[in-house]
Formats: sequence, C-alpha cells, structure tokens
Amino acid sequence: MRDRRTAGNAATAPPLGAKRHLRAHRPSRPPSQRNAGPVARDRNAVGAAGINSAPALLPRGASHLAAGGLSQGKGAVVHARSRHGLLLPDGGEGRAFFSTFLVEPRRFPRPGQGRRWGGEELSLQFAGGPYRFVGLEMAQRAAATARFGGYTDDTGAAPAAITTVRRIGAAAFRPLPLPGWVYTLELQADPKAVRFAGLSFVGTLRFGRRIRGTFWTSLAGTGLFLEGFENYFRILAAYRLAELGGVLLHSAAVMVDGRAYVFFGPSGSGKTTLAQKARQEGFPVLSDDMNAIAPARGPVVVEKLPFAGELGGESGPRQALQLAGVYRLVKGSALALRPLGRAEALARAAACAPYLNADPYRSSQLLANLSRLLEEVPSGVLTTRRETPFGRIAALLGATP
Repeated sequence: MRDRRTAGNAATAPPLGAKRHLRAHRPSRPPSQRNAGPVARDRNAVGAAGINSAPALLPRGASHLAAGGLSQGKGAVVHARSRHGLLLPDGGEGRAFFSTFLVEPRRFPRPGQGRRWGGEELSLQFAGGPYRFVGLEMAQRAAATARFGGYTDDTGAAPAAITTVRRIGAAAFRPLPLPGWVYTLELQADPKAVRFAGLSFVGTLRFGRRIRGTFWTSLAGTGLFLEGFENYFRILAAYRLAELGGVLLHSAAVMVDGRAYVFFGPSGSGKTTLAQKARQEGFPVLSDDMNAIAPARGPVVVEKLPFAGELGGESGPRQALQLAGVYRLVKGSALALRPLGRAEALARAAACAPYLNADPYRSSQLLANLSRLLEEVPSGVLTTRRETPFGRIAALLGATP
C-alpha cells in the first residue's frame, strides 16, 4: 500500500489495498492551487530548496526560512512545518503550530494524558523492532493485525519501542475538505522528543534507553484509524532505524540475483513505473514506496517494510537482502548510468529520507548514517525511459563494478 491515499470521511474510507491520494510527508497545496496542475518542485525536499535542489538540512538549534535563517538558541524547540517547500517556525503564516489539524493546537496532549483505549497489546517485528503497542481496544488490535499480521511477533523479545494508544476526542480535530487533498504532517522537534500531528491522530516519541511513544486517536479501529496508525508507525520506524545507523528511504527496491537494488527520487521520477515493469518481468519487488536500509554484521541490507506501497504487499521477499546499489532515478530519452558525486548523492538521498530531514536536531545523524551507507555500495544516476524493460536496467547495473 502506497502512502498516497484517497481521503474520504471516516465512514467511507477506501478499502485497504486501494490506490489512495493522501501522502503523509508531502506539502499541501492551498485551495487556489489545487486544480492548477502539478507543483514545479521536488515535493519530498524539506526546507527552502528550489526545483529539484537539495534539501535545507539544518544544524542543531536552528530553524530556517526562505530568505535568511531564523536562529534559535541551543536547546530551543524547533517547529518544522513543511508548507510549499518552506520550514516555518511556530506562528508561521500567522497561525499556531499544529493548527492545520487541531482546533486548539496550544493544548497538544502531554504523555500520559488521555485514557487508554483498552487492555490489548500487539507486538510487530521488522527492521529495528520489536515494536510493541499497548492500550489497544479489541477492534483496533483486530484492524492492525489484519493489516500487519505477517509481522506479528510472539517471541516475547524485549521491545525496542513501546507505544501507548490513548483516547482523544474527535472534537479536537479540525474538519477538513478531504477528497483529493494532499497534506503533510506537522512535526515539532526538541533534543529529547518529537511531536507531530496529522489527519485523525497526534503522536509523541520520547528518546532514551528505548523509544517510548504515545499515539492518540479518536477512532476505535474503524474509518481512518489505520491511516493514522500507519503514518505514526512510519515515523516511529524512521527514528528507530536512525538510532541503528540506518535510514527509511522513499524509494523502490527490486531483487536481482538475490540482492536488492534501491532506486530513490521525488514523486514523479518513475519509481512505481520501474517497479511495475520489474514485477511484470518476474523480478521480486520489495516496495515502490518505502524501504529500510540498515547496517548489519556483514554487508548493508535492505528490509521490506509493512507499509510496502502499491506493489510490495505480502508477495515480496520478507528477509533482509544485501544492498547491491543505490541509484537516483530520473526520466530521460535513453537508458544511461552516470556517476553520482558523494556530496550530491548525500543531499539527494537525504531529500528522500522523510521526517528526519525535517528535524534539525537529528538531521546531522541522518547525514552521518547516509554517508556511511553510501560508502559501502555503488551509487549513480540512472536515466531511463518509461518503455525501458527492467531486464535491460538490471543488465546495466550488473555490469557496474
């Protein structure tokens, strides 16, 4: 299931597996522009970057505006709301932070606030886990199990992250004109935690010996409950992978001869098209949306995630695969492969690493992780046409030392 969803009201949420039109980490478009054609920019970049330029990754204690920076003292809370390619501090555009989604954004819930939904628990195992969720109501657990059942963990292993699911009133959320709307999460970072709000949910992650999170929802396992649960899960996985020296990358991953090739790029660069061609030609697809890249005792590995986009589903390989190469994907008139400088590779990949690239306290960690990973595998710029068979791409990459 790809993170692009067709939003409706809670009672008419699309079935799982349907193509959807919400994307958790992309900027929204104002009503005056929603029918004005595509936005001419890299919509996955964060900061004041221009068209197809690298993201504005920020040092600790700094926020960023389009023209000149807004410095904040060391230890200050930084608010990173991405709207129209800019990071805005609290009160940007004359509005309080989290005001896109919350009626009273200044009353963002505190850890421990709100009753637990119930006494059910669920443990899920994949990259960086186990991830344990407590406080679920039975319908919530059933919905999450149906969605992520192939990843349930019954070993009793100590969790790497614990999330408590708590209640928040439906009246806390603003009513939004959902059909066809592309939106972004709002994320607020400080040295010890991150807070974020999205459609139908709010969340907090606190960092220590293990990650402790809170997921607040007004939905008892129906409607848009899974939309919020999955988006919370994505953020949690991104931060946990970063702790391990890895990265959650907006990318397509295809298995060739037992190894995984990863193709990253902004929306519209051709990731899903490439993955579709690969699957049609018999190459297993891990995902056309998100992939977990992490160091291991041996070579760097790629692991399939529960939120595997439209093409990964349950059919792709579940085991961690050796990473064979990381390639920036661009459209062109002919199939070609050219070298990618280390600095450009780092910037381009960081632009496709959601959540942490909007967190100025952890962007340096993101860059360090990417730098180490890119040193260990081939990288380059892969130019391809829509009609190019994936077999030709695989042959070209296989000839790369």
